[in-house]
Amino acid sequence: MPDNFYGKFSSFFNRISGAHKARAEMVKGQTRLPDAQTASGFAGIKLFDALYWLFFFALLVFLLASKSNVPKNLPKIDEFAKYDIVAPYSIKLIDEAKTQAIKEEVIKSVPVKYKFDDTILVSMLKNIEEIFVFIKNCRAENQKAPLNDEEIEKKIQNVKISFNAFKAALETTDEILAKAKISLDRIIKNVMAEEVSSERIAEATSEAAKKIKMSPFNEKIQQMMLDIFEQNIKPNYIYDKQATQKIRNKLLADAIAVERHIKAGQIIVRRGEIIQKEHLDILNKFNVSETGRYAAYSYISASLIALFSIIVVVIYLVQNHEDIFKQKSLLTMMALIVLAIVAIARIVDFLSPERQAAAVLSTHESPFFSPFIVPVSAAAILIALLLDPRLAFIVNIITVILVDIVLGHSSLNFLIINMLSGTIAVLNVKNVNHRTDITKAGIMVSFTNVFLIISYAILEYNTANVNYQSGIVNDVIWGFFNGFISAIFAIGLLPYLESLFKVSSSMRLLELSDLNQPLLRRLLLEAPGTYHHCIIVGNLAEAAAKDIEADALLCRVGAYYHDIGKLKRPGFFIENQTCGSNIHDNIKPNLSAKSIMSHTKDGYEIGLEYQLPQEILDIIIQHHGTNLITYFYSKALESSDKGMKEELLEGEYRYLGPKPQTKEAAIILLADAVEAAFRTLTKPSPSAVESLVKKIKNERFNDGQFDECDITLKDLEKISLTLIRIINGMYHSRIEYPDSDKIGHKNKQGQTPEARDAAVNKTAAEAPLAVEKQPGQADVCVTASGGEGCCSLSETIVNPAAGSEKKEN
Repeated sequence: MPDNFYGKFSSFFNRISGAHKARAEMVKGQTRLPDAQTASGFAGIKLFDALYWLFFFALLVFLLASKSNVPKNLPKIDEFAKYDIVAPYSIKLIDEAKTQAIKEEVIKSVPVKYKFDDTILVSMLKNIEEIFVFIKNCRAENQKAPLNDEEIEKKIQNVKISFNAFKAALETTDEILAKAKISLDRIIKNVMAEEVSSERIAEATSEAAKKIKMSPFNEKIQQMMLDIFEQNIKPNYIYDKQATQKIRNKLLADAIAVERHIKAGQIIVRRGEIIQKEHLDILNKFNVSETGRYAAYSYISASLIALFSIIVVVIYLVQNHEDIFKQKSLLTMMALIVLAIVAIARIVDFLSPERQAAAVLSTHESPFFSPFIVPVSAAAILIALLLDPRLAFIVNIITVILVDIVLGHSSLNFLIINMLSGTIAVLNVKNVNHRTDITKAGIMVSFTNVFLIISYAILEYNTANVNYQSGIVNDVIWGFFNGFISAIFAIGLLPYLESLFKVSSSMRLLELSDLNQPLLRRLLLEAPGTYHHCIIVGNLAEAAAKDIEADALLCRVGAYYHDIGKLKRPGFFIENQTCGSNIHDNIKPNLSAKSIMSHTKDGYEIGLEYQLPQEILDIIIQHHGTNLITYFYSKALESSDKGMKEELLEGEYRYLGPKPQTKEAAIILLADAVEAAFRTLTKPSPSAVESLVKKIKNERFNDGQFDECDITLKDLEKISLTLIRIINGMYHSRIEYPDSDKIGHKNKQGQTPEARDAAVNKTAAEAPLAVEKQPGQADVCVTASGGEGCCSLSETIVNPAAGSEKKEN
């Protein structure tokens, strides 16, 4: 598709996020809001944000809640059907009424189980003991002050003893009471030694009464003993609910459910027939609601799920990726990726009604459809490549859950398999450098799917279910192709997303690093000095980025393009001035400063024209921060009055910013300044380079150029050491060689070239194959260019004319 197509859509999404407006204000040097920005404007922004989130929320709810093949406007119970309702596909279901009748018969046939509870006897004896202690205490009170009937009623209110029995106890002696208690305990033990169920309580009481009558006490004491027995007896042969339920459950599990088969095209309800509950039970198996409440419940459930998913992502972004959260274009891209996968799942669901039935029955009835058709891993791959691998893990989990809901699969196997395969995909594209690496990630996803599907199949193998086995084969086939589909989907969408949303994957950066890119070729031809400066800065920045674990590729590519703004006026910059004259000698310092500082804004505009990624554009506009252009500032001070003008001049001679916002921009700021300053050294040496680098680092730090990025002092120190090391290696000194006229190469004695060559050959033939290193000899060798090389052997050339050895470096 044409580039202007992407440009138009890219502009549209940038306008959504407000990026163009904010950037325009920034490059103009404005740090305040426009005058027209009022309270109503802020309200408009908040309203837009609300509508933005509401749009994606509504779209996600629609995809989650919408269903295919669902008959509408069904009549209610006891209404006449206005049309025939036909089964859209074959289904096997349980006849609930007949199955329930069988279960009830099973429950009735199970005998009730009882168990002997020996704790009842202990409890009864304890209660008897407490009653007799109570009687003894009351007798003591009664002897001091006789109790009237009303007081007796109060005292026995919470005691299991009748009024007459208690009164009889008060009137007897302690000795008789003690003997009566011993006799009653013995009777209770004898009676409760047998199994006494609730039905045998009366029989046990009668038996106890007989034994009490045979005791040697008067009638009143015997009646008291019988009364206490009746008040405290409990059944010790009780209903064993657990044992009974266990038998029932076993019989219910063995009971065969009554199945009913409904074939595709079979009429469920005929026109004119009265709708019964049985009809609606069948229709519910086809995801049809009795009263239409299904749609409402479905949308409520989908709304809650969508809301929860959005909240999880927002919380994660705010806590870990605030830069992504603040850019609506990136949020839009992420949302569209997820929605695209969910939409594919909805299409699969729409085209495969058999899969809906399979989800209800937990079997696979269609040989053509599987939940693994959906390329869920593609979302994880794209998010990892375009945004962040850690974010991709979160998005993958949410996407898998949403797809599972859309397909109605409700399978833990499906969730776990796709989550793990998505994780494998992210790990394999974390450091991808070529588009073919995405294919490799897809292959890993394929094998992961196959391995996990087969593993679960072995774990849940069921030889009696033929549909289950055929479904596993189906899933294995589609699980294998799923990785390739995901890779193809990701590769196909990646360039469109990169162009549309102005984001850069590592592959996009690698493409931009190609020195044959049109913009870099233009820089080479129109500003060759700047081009070579950018290449060197790229090498410096890449090495420094690796040492502090920043994005080395972004640093290298950003450095290649950081000075493209100089293309507008290449002759204004010293590295491109080849004629010996400096244009700035003839113009005022403030105009020179403006022409120099404008290259950041010009570079940003050129970058937009060439559709460079936003990360590169940010580096272009930030690589000088708000640094002072000291050369022209000093020149302006020399040519102006002292005093009040100094403050005004300094503001006019500073870059417009913003300051570096990322580690990568800060690295390029330092590398750019160091490489440019190094060229001013007349006698470069390791100590001079070290002093220069540290001076520039300290000046930028004291000037606050790193205040707005997350770089640390430790990072700055590592960057400085790396720059020192690389520059010393790149700009090493060379040994000056004497002119050939001074070493006798000129044929002054009339020696012919042929004779000279013969002498050289003779010397070479007589020379030893190896020369031992002499003490104090330097570890150097002669390179092809005649300079100092890197090997550790010395090369000695024999001069036969002089009869001695001459060491040559």
